[in-house]
Amino acid sequence: MNLTIFETTIHGHRGAYLVEITTAAVRRGWNVTVLTPSHERERNSPYFDQIKDLVGASNLVFSPYWVDMPESVSALSMLRYQFTQWHSVRNSLKLANRPCDFVYAPNIDYMDKAIQVLGAPSRPVPMGGMVMRVRFHLGMIGLPTHRRMPESLGALSLSNLLGKASLKVVTTADPSLADYCKGKAAPRYRKMVYVPEIGMTPPSCGTNEAKAAFGFSPADKVILIYGSIDERKAFGSLIDAVAGCALAERLRILVVGKPDEASRTALDGARYQQQREQGILVTRLAHADARLQELAFAAADVVWVAYRNHSTMSGVFSQAMSCSLPVIGPDYGLLSWLVTKNKVGICVNIDDPEDIRVRVVGLLRDAGALDGYRRSAARLSLAHLPERFGAAVCDAIALGRGKA
Repeated sequence: MNLTIFETTIHGHRGAYLVEITTAAVRRGWNVTVLTPSHERERNSPYFDQIKDLVGASNLVFSPYWVDMPESVSALSMLRYQFTQWHSVRNSLKLANRPCDFVYAPNIDYMDKAIQVLGAPSRPVPMGGMVMRVRFHLGMIGLPTHRRMPESLGALSLSNLLGKASLKVVTTADPSLADYCKGKAAPRYRKMVYVPEIGMTPPSCGTNEAKAAFGFSPADKVILIYGSIDERKAFGSLIDAVAGCALAERLRILVVGKPDEASRTALDGARYQQQREQGILVTRLAHADARLQELAFAAADVVWVAYRNHSTMSGVFSQAMSCSLPVIGPDYGLLSWLVTKNKVGICVNIDDPEDIRVRVVGLLRDAGALDGYRRSAARLSLAHLPERFGAAVCDAIALGRGKA
């Protein structure tokens, strides 16, 4: 099969997705083209060489149709952005002019509304893609969210998306969305395929070795905040909540990942100077390569995924499961449901410092509870291995191709 994978960026989690999907596809003997709009930063991606080595330099194709996010975000500007992105994909595919039996996009959230009106931008070539921000259904299973489309409108939007003949398969890492679709009788809902979110290969180094690499002692209790570091990660809520008791509890906070400008200023600034000097707060504010990622998760006792204004899935949650690590989640949204349902940690109100302090300290004092959460996480670990993600996506692509 001639497969084209279109992605708007090869940075961050998107790059990891591309590497695993491409690896699995190449192993199946498929001819793979990775197509992405040209932007200077794409060629500086840490995943650039990996992808080029997998598909060959001639099959890593850049198009000139880069689309910037609107400066002013509104319903109208985002709708315009969706249609502009749709045309960017279509024009990129035309320009690439490669033999193609199927197009897959690891994320279609940026053009799903346009697809509902215009169909897949690849047509007449069949297409599939992953949705990551659908959350209207969460209220139907009793989960509060920070905001969501009205349930009736969200249900209609998903139905319209799945009803497009040129869109053959839609993948999701949200098991509750997959269950919602299973409960629907219409054939279009069979297009939805669950793919466990990508995690990571568990660390091979020891916990004490990893803790020492960050200046921690073996007895320190380390909470890891990992990934793209921005306001959404709510790192300030955790740091401020435990600042007064961290030394007595031997509680440490490790922040690893690439920050935005505001987060770097906050974490490096005067506000947290005392915590840095006391060794309570340790940061590595840069892209985490494979070695730094391994050390960060090996050093962690617990992983923080209690994000602000985030009601959907988290790749860091899956990484924690891959490493058999408990998590601290929010008290709303999909992550709250996953943490509670799978008994892999606790949930906190990120706007209530006292709730955070009491629950976090209680968790870290309770060795029995921590061990139980680790065992529960370990039961999920295999499903989130990176190679499982790539294989599952390729299975979905093959299914969609069979429907073409």
